[in-house]
Amino acid sequence: SWRPRRMTFLAAAFFAGLATLVVPVLLHRRNERAPAEATVASLMLLREVEEPVRSRRAVAHKALLALRLTLLALVVCAFAQPLLETAASATAGGGAARARLIVVDGSLSMRRGGAWAEALATARRLRDRGAGPARFALAGRTPTLVADLAALEPGWARFDFAGLPAGLSALAAALPEVPGGWRAHVVSDFQASAVPERLNALVGQEGFARGVRLHPVRDAADNWAVESVRVVGTHPFLIGSEADEGNWFYDFVKNNENKVQCYLLNTGGVGEILERDEQGRAAVTQPVTRIPIPEMSALIRGILRNTVQWGPDPLFGAEVPLSVDGLDLAKYALSNFYTNAQIQEYAARLKEERRAHLAAFPGLNPQILQAVN
Repeated sequence: SWRPRRMTFLAAAFFAGLATLVVPVLLHRRNERAPAEATVASLMLLREVEEPVRSRRAVAHKALLALRLTLLALVVCAFAQPLLETAASATAGGGAARARLIVVDGSLSMRRGGAWAEALATARRLRDRGAGPARFALAGRTPTLVADLAALEPGWARFDFAGLPAGLSALAAALPEVPGGWRAHVVSDFQASAVPERLNALVGQEGFARGVRLHPVRDAADNWAVESVRVVGTHPFLIGSEADEGNWFYDFVKNNENKVQCYLLNTGGVGEILERDEQGRAAVTQPVTRIPIPEMSALIRGILRNTVQWGPDPLFGAEVPLSVDGLDLAKYALSNFYTNAQIQEYAARLKEERRAHLAAFPGLNPQILQAVN
């Protein structure tokens, strides 16, 4: 059986709204009645008095006022989001052990610094906290149960907390029933880009009788941005062979060279240098220079108006803009960020990556492979 434990409010700041209760009171007190009038034959019959006339305003419609105040107070309480916690009643053999599902954030941001080591240490403390059963889950795109703590390892996916309630519900269905129910513990660095507007949606999550507890690692306000991630992919509507898709696009462009123009725009930045330490961890030694949206818009506008001057690119064989109205291209020159040796090394490495990737598609037109020279 279950008994109430205590009530808390997730957004207690909304109780400041109780100050609005004074508004209905003032409105009811302003409910003035028109003064009574009497007709007399002559003003001579009226006697002048010096005693001032006093009147006392009374609150009208007290029952209606009480109803309005009650409704307004209930609305304020609803915005404050009351939470009634429950506790399992003690059994004859002592209090029921709490079962713990420990969900560890396995997203890319957990790879930086000591975040992952601290997350594992927190998970171990939660595991050893009580005598009840403990299970582990690794949260990437969706939380997945793992056999033991040693099997946990951060991946490269983004952790979206907005999808966590549905993932926890699915895990709850796979967990065995235990006395007192399961309590979920989420261990994460809580990146701002992954956290939803209402984290309190996790409290009282269905399938977890004792709700969800959040355990930040390092500084929860320490938002970590991924400087660069290069992933080769195709569009999400691809059906069938990827090689056939590439061959069709190549044939379409070749058969319509006088009608079709293709442009590749860098919407990220230039100038970043990544170096790896002895453990293989990447570190940014030179930050990226981002391309602002107004300058990207100037380039697109110049393409549409046919005002861009083009010239050959010695590295990849394509044409690159030499002059764009409203855009200073000189500040994005590779020589501003890299030595000539670095430029040649990075270009050769990128070509090799592209050739290796294209070689994985049997049936791809050989002319496409030869284009990466």
